[in-house]
Amino acid sequence: MQKMLAGVFALMLAIGSAAGLAAAEGSVPGAAAPAPAGLQAATATRVIDGDTVVLESGERVRLLGIDAPERGEAGAAAATAQLWAFLQEAERHARGRFPDPAQGHPGEAVGDGAPPAEGLRAPLWLRFEGRRRDRYRRLLAYLIRADGACLNAALVRRGVVRVLRRYPFQGMEEFLRLEAEAQAERVGLWRDAEPSPQPRRSAAGSRLLARGQPSRRSVPAALK
Repeated sequence: MQKMLAGVFALMLAIGSAAGLAAAEGSVPGAAAPAPAGLQAATATRVIDGDTVVLESGERVRLLGIDAPERGEAGAAAATAQLWAFLQEAERHARGRFPDPAQGHPGEAVGDGAPPAEGLRAPLWLRFEGRRRDRYRRLLAYLIRADGACLNAALVRRGVVRVLRRYPFQGMEEFLRLEAEAQAERVGLWRDAEPSPQPRRSAAGSRLLARGQPSRRSVPAALK
């Protein structure tokens, strides 16, 4: 359990001490709260699927570095429900009812049930990297809860989404490590799949981590 917790929170260590300090002091991101340097406060009100949310502003956010099954595909409902559950926890945290993160990991695994369509107001921080929008004009970002959890990474570790290898991003090695752990434990999408030992190459030609191979550098170093 502690190993899992460390993996999910690894990206938060790279975001900067300001965000971590704000979370430790109980500061909650939102429209009335200033975001730490490098982060943008936002409120999620709806989940489209396992890798896309809608903000209170009406903007759509595509979670950076991950790829959820499309609607109608196996695992799509589970990914959507898991993201919604993570955002529910962000809402509870904002109300002062979130448990001590040292006692567990973000969220429990959920089934394939569809989440409610409305009634969500989850305060978050957005962290951008490189280009801010995709070709559909959606924002590209990491979703960071006020307790410090990177939801993109948490979804990978839960096994309900895959790492998006097509477009290299700074946290890719850590995401691949978390994906390898999910594969090894046969959770989510990997329940009936065998881990692949073959390394992949990014579009830029750089060698990526083979699934199951330990990371050679920490994510904090990669994201500084």
